[in-house]
Amino acid sequence: MIVCFSGTGNSRMVALELQRHLGGDVVQLAGGLLLNTSGTVLEVPQGEDVVWVFPVYSWGVPPVVARFIRRSKIKGAHQCRHFMVCTCGDDIGRADDRWRKLIGRRGWSPRGAFSVIMPNTYVCMKGFDVDSPGLGASKLAAMPARVAGIIGAMKRGFSGSDVTRGSYSWLKTAVVYPFFKY
Repeated sequence: MIVCFSGTGNSRMVALELQRHLGGDVVQLAGGLLLNTSGTVLEVPQGEDVVWVFPVYSWGVPPVVARFIRRSKIKGAHQCRHFMVCTCGDDIGRADDRWRKLIGRRGWSPRGAFSVIMPNTYVCMKGFDVDSPGLGASKLAAMPARVAGIIGAMKRGFSGSDVTRGSYSWLKTAVVYPFFKY
């Protein structure tokens, strides 16, 4: 099962590429499901993993995704492996550490964490801008090969982090992220 939250479409594109190779359902987190007001109970099919796909928000897990992980009802989640595939414009800081803590607190089994560099969409802070058309196109062109590598690692049961942390990763996630998550 692929659980996907996407703001601008980058993460959805990655989720659909994962689905093309892995099969299974893509559960799009939106509306009442995302806000945990629908009362929906998700069920992981026997023998499947849960792949969490989402964009990195200010070097951390988007608050709505964190809330969903904390509150969601997912039947079979204790018996399967959980993987993170996040999208970012440049780097993720230590978002994977935050995700592992969220998953672990539920008693679930966090495995591999991966990042996929996609076109930059964050423009709300000085010094940040969208990518040039050429750079954006090259990031999109590289995505299928990156996802294929991630799938191979998942099938081997990879349990580390294959992410682009960037410089000052701890500082970005520990100091900057808390100011953006509310």
